[in-house]
Amino acid sequence: MKKISIVVPVYIGEKTVDDLTRRLIHALQPITPNYEIILVNDASPDNSWQKIECLCQNNKQIKGINLSRNFGQHPAISAGLKYAFGEKIVIMDCDLQDSPEDLPKLWAKSQEGYDIVMARRTQRKNSYWKQFLSWSFHQILSLKKGKKTDPAIANYAIYGREVIEEYYANHKNKAFSILNLKGNYTFATIDVISEISGRGKSSYTLSKLFLLSFSLLFPRRSKKALYLIEETLNIALENYEICLKPLTGRKIEMVRQWRNDPKISQYMWYKEYITQEMQQKWFERINNPNNYYFIIEFEKKEVGLINIKEIAYDKKEGETGLFIYDDSYLNTDIPFRASLCMGDFTIYLFRLHGTYVHVLKTNKKAAMYNKMIGYKLIENQEKVENQLYYITRDSYFKQREYILNLLN
Repeated sequence: MKKISIVVPVYIGEKTVDDLTRRLIHALQPITPNYEIILVNDASPDNSWQKIECLCQNNKQIKGINLSRNFGQHPAISAGLKYAFGEKIVIMDCDLQDSPEDLPKLWAKSQEGYDIVMARRTQRKNSYWKQFLSWSFHQILSLKKGKKTDPAIANYAIYGREVIEEYYANHKNKAFSILNLKGNYTFATIDVISEISGRGKSSYTLSKLFLLSFSLLFPRRSKKALYLIEETLNIALENYEICLKPLTGRKIEMVRQWRNDPKISQYMWYKEYITQEMQQKWFERINNPNNYYFIIEFEKKEVGLINIKEIAYDKKEGETGLFIYDDSYLNTDIPFRASLCMGDFTIYLFRLHGTYVHVLKTNKKAAMYNKMIGYKLIENQEKVENQLYYITRDSYFKQREYILNLLN
C-alpha cells in the first residue's frame, strides 16, 4: 500500500500541472518516497490531458485519469479517490492556490492522530469577485444545511483511509464532499496562506457555485453522472512491472479471437465458437461497475486478459479469472505479477473479503497456479468438473508476501 496519495481534479490546468507536480514531489521528499499523485482531467478544454500523459510517462508514481466529459469538481475528485491506495489521502486543487509546501504541515498534524486535517486559509489573495463568489456559495450551503460553514476551508485536506472507505460504504455513488461526512471523526485545521490562482481566474461563476451546492445538498440528481464516470474512466493499473489496461469496445474483437483459439478455449467452461454478435452482447452485459476486465500488457505487448466480475458489494465478494494468450509468457512470472496487481486493486478499492475462481478439473496447471496464489478448493468440489476455489483477504496478503519474495 502507498503511504500517501494526492488526488487532484484538473480543469484548465495546462499552465499549472507541471509546476504543481514538481512542487508536490519536492514537498513529499521529507515525508516518504512511497507516494502516488493522481491527476483527474475533467475534460479540460485546454491541453491539460496531454500534459498529464507526459508527466505519467516520466514518473510512474503519477497516474492520469481522463474523464469522457466535464462532470464537475466533486465527481472528478470521486473518480480519483476510487484509484487512491494510500494510507493517507490528500485532496487539493490544481490551480496552485493550495500550496504544495503546506503538505508537510498537514501530514505532521495528521500524525498526531487526527482522522481529518484541513487547511484553513487565513490570508486570502483572491480578487474581491472570487471572495464574493465564495461567500455566496457558503451562504447557500449554510441556508440549506441549517448550520454555518466556514468559507476559509476549501478542498485542501488530508484524510485517513478509513474515512474515505466509510464514506463510500455509507453513501454509495454520492460524489465525495466533506460537507456530507457524518462519522464521529477527529478534526483539526492548520492555517495557510491562499495563493493567487496560477491560471489567472476562477473557473467558477456564481451560477456554477450554486449548481455545485445544489448537487452536494441534493445528491440524487447527480447519481447518474457519477455512474457515467465509473463506466468511462480511462485509467491503467500499473504495479509489479505490469500494466493492466481496461478492456474497451475497440479491443473485444482481439479478445474474441483469443477465446476462439483452441489453446485457450480448451481450458474454458464455455468452449463453443464465439461470433462477433455474441461478443458484442457479452461486452454490453459486462460493461458496468460490477465487472472489470483488463488487458495484461508487459513491455507494451498485449499478452492476456484478467478480470474481477460479478462483484457482490453487499457480501464483499467477487469472481476473478485470468488467461495468458502469448505462449512465451505462459511459464514466466507474468501471471503472478498480473494477479498481484489485480488482487491489490480489488482488495484496496472494493474492500473484498474474498474472491472465487473457477478451474476445470482437467486443467492441472491452472489448479496448481491458483493454489500458489493462495486459493483453496471449496468443500465438496472434488468431483465437480468446473471446480470452485476461494481465497480470503487474509490468505491473499499472507501469500502475497511469499510471492513477492520469490519475484524479488
